[in-house]
Amino acid sequence: MHLLRHLNLRSILSAPRLLPPLASAHPYTTHAHHSHSSASFLSPHDPLPTIREQLRAIGEGSVDFNPDHAPGVALITLNNPAKHNALSGKMMAELADVVDTLEKWTRIESMERTELVGIVLTGSEGKSFCAGLGERQQPSRSASLPNPFHHPTPTDLSAAKSHLLTPTAGLTFSVLMQHTLTRLRNLPLFSVAGINGPALGGGAELATACDHRCMPHPAHKPAARIQFVQVKMGVTPGWGGGARLVELVGRSRALRLLGSTELVDATMGEEIGLVDVVAKEDESVVQAATKFLGAYVGPEGERNPVEAVRGMKRIVANATRLGAVTVEEVESAQLYEREVFGRCWGSEANLRAVNRPREKKR
Repeated sequence: MHLLRHLNLRSILSAPRLLPPLASAHPYTTHAHHSHSSASFLSPHDPLPTIREQLRAIGEGSVDFNPDHAPGVALITLNNPAKHNALSGKMMAELADVVDTLEKWTRIESMERTELVGIVLTGSEGKSFCAGLGERQQPSRSASLPNPFHHPTPTDLSAAKSHLLTPTAGLTFSVLMQHTLTRLRNLPLFSVAGINGPALGGGAELATACDHRCMPHPAHKPAARIQFVQVKMGVTPGWGGGARLVELVGRSRALRLLGSTELVDATMGEEIGLVDVVAKEDESVVQAATKFLGAYVGPEGERNPVEAVRGMKRIVANATRLGAVTVEEVESAQLYEREVFGRCWGSEANLRAVNRPREKKR
């Protein structure tokens, strides 16, 4: 089974690179770009620090970080409840900032936070874990940088809705999110996605970047689910979640989940190996995830040696990168996924889906 999964993943990573240049997919975007100074627009070829700072100027919400959540365990909270914890550009930048801090603390020579071995990533209290990307974004009130994506598009979307709805913009935030989530996954810390509500689209991709996933008890209301809804929005995964899903559940199951947008609840998630722990009826996912990480931390008074625990994660992360596939193949897979995503993001089908009137639930 493991050999078949290895071969399936390698076949995905060796996908033919037959896509035409991006500009030919959406020629109208090039006209808009030529009518402005090139310095005023962000490019996926810009340095990552530049991309991060430009995205920081877009949208609201926050990524809250509590390094003292529990002994040996930090808590990262996606805090944008008005938008179902969808990620704004600002939040993407802040998530990258948190990963920077964790990388700094967990360097072998670091003497900071030497007790830390685990992370819980969850959504703020409300009804969602993360609804992916918040498409209706306006510049942050506190931002002093110009909006890098504010240019005309041939749609009836408002300027607020079109900030990130161009192929170039899609590729740009894809570059940052792929980089951030790869770094998160490779940290020498054990991570659990505490899926406290629907994890949709990019939120589902975010969950796959964690080592483990925890869902609430099936009786919990509203029901939590993992669902790759990208195809209904006229796009494909763009944050590396497609390749990670193949690794987690295998080729056939990944095809089903991605192509049909089939939802995964706690019961199904456990059956297919996507969910590692289900909370008890009387506990939250954060409580259950923290308890789950306790096995890595060790009991009070008999803490497991931190460097040994982190070392185990380093070994597994390295094996994942170099054992099943090479670093070059992983990077090639991410680039290919990004290119496919870039041809769908901002397309007519994507814009129609985003602009479709939302039916209010009764």
